[in-house]
Amino acid sequence: MNEWKNPWGFGGAIALSTIALSACQTATPLAGRYELDTPEGTVTVIVTADQRLLAVNPADAKDVIEVGFRKVSEDTTLPQDAQIKKIPGRSSRQSSRREAEARNTVGTMNRGQQAYYLEFQSFAPNTERLELGIKDSEFYRYVSEPLGKGVVQNTAIPQKPDLRVYVGLVAAVGGSPTARLCVNSQASAQETPRVTVPTTGTVTALPPCPLGYEPVD
Repeated sequence: MNEWKNPWGFGGAIALSTIALSACQTATPLAGRYELDTPEGTVTVIVTADQRLLAVNPADAKDVIEVGFRKVSEDTTLPQDAQIKKIPGRSSRQSSRREAEARNTVGTMNRGQQAYYLEFQSFAPNTERLELGIKDSEFYRYVSEPLGKGVVQNTAIPQKPDLRVYVGLVAAVGGSPTARLCVNSQASAQETPRVTVPTTGTVTALPPCPLGYEPVD
């Protein structure tokens, strides 16, 4: 018999502990297949009709182990300084990954506009002129448009609910292009408002984030 090695890390241990504790404390049969969210991803656990606990390796569905568990105490207390963390669910992790891609893309658009300005002393009128290979996706579309004189706005607009809007601002302040990245405080698949900037005169400061948005570090 080959020695089994745990490939799952701490997240797998959390999942197994969770279902084991539930099995110990309830009189209701738990037979079935369960998906448990962990920091590393989703772990599938099976409780058989005879209360055996089987864990499926996320990397190989044919790799299944039987896990032993037992109740060792009635004690349910935690240290006073213990911090209980909620593990994000699958949909939350997916949204986070899609938002991270949008954030990175708008950051790339900001940098592209800065480089474009240094070369041409003006901002690119649209995303295509940046020649960065940026394409709309199933989840976001990307827009780059000048606002007034000396300011351009780069936007990642969600095409699905539960995703946040990212806004990039680039301004030629004193002839040097500076940038800012903002995100709206709540997820919403809607058009972002355009930032209001002066239409004449020289830009003296980088515009703030739109109302309801906050800077991204």
